Amino acid sequence: MLLPDNFESEISSHFYDKEITVLETRETIEADGGAIREDNVIKTTFLGNVRFNAQDLLQSEVGLTIDADITITCRNETNVSLNDCLVYLGKRYKVNNLIPSDSHLTITSKECQ
Repeated sequence: MLLPDNFESEISSHFYDKEITVLETRETIEADGGAIREDNVIKTTFLGNVRFNAQDLLQSEVGLTIDADITITCRNETNVSLNDCLVYLGKRYKVNNLIPSDSHLTITSKECQ
């Protein structure tokens, strides 16, 4: 099926209404050689559609059995990678799957500390 050029922007404007923050870990070396690790540095934020119980849906739609606490759909161009830490509603989630499709990116994540 051929999608019109504005299809992804139309989906975004109607469905992607939740803000998700992507954190990155930075490590700096002090003058005495000690390493300081910061894991609260904001890499970026993006808008997406959030679902908490989508494992059965993913199983039936794409044939994947995934252990996830949160599933997010967003634009394909979203700057997120495997093992990134996401923050939504004050909870942290580690990205364990990125599933691209022609109209969106599906991100699954497990809650972490």
